[in-house]
Amino acid sequence: FDLAARWVEWVSGFEVSRAGYETTVRFAPGAIPLLPRVFGESLRNAGPPDPDGWVTLHLTFENENAACYNLLTFGTWAEVIEPAELRDQIVAAAGRVITFYTARNEREQKNPSHL
Repeated sequence: FDLAARWVEWVSGFEVSRAGYETTVRFAPGAIPLLPRVFGESLRNAGPPDPDGWVTLHLTFENENAACYNLLTFGTWAEVIEPAELRDQIVAAAGRVITFYTARNEREQKNPSHL
């Protein structure tokens, strides 16, 4: 067993895994008080608010799915600027949520006593 070689291999893999998934996201004024709790140190790269009060952040997530999940919690208080693929994933996820609740509401309207 070559410990030195294994260590170099592990460190290299760790650095690649930490590279993460880079995003650029604008946050509405209503989201700003929540940002330190959710993103902590990432706020150091925040620029000043734009004229409408929105703040742009460059955030790194573990992967695209983690970015989608985290950003969806902000609803319309978060706008993904980049990457476009993440915007597409958020649109698809939001569509699935709409489909799910629309179907549930339709079932309840047809049979209100059956939840």
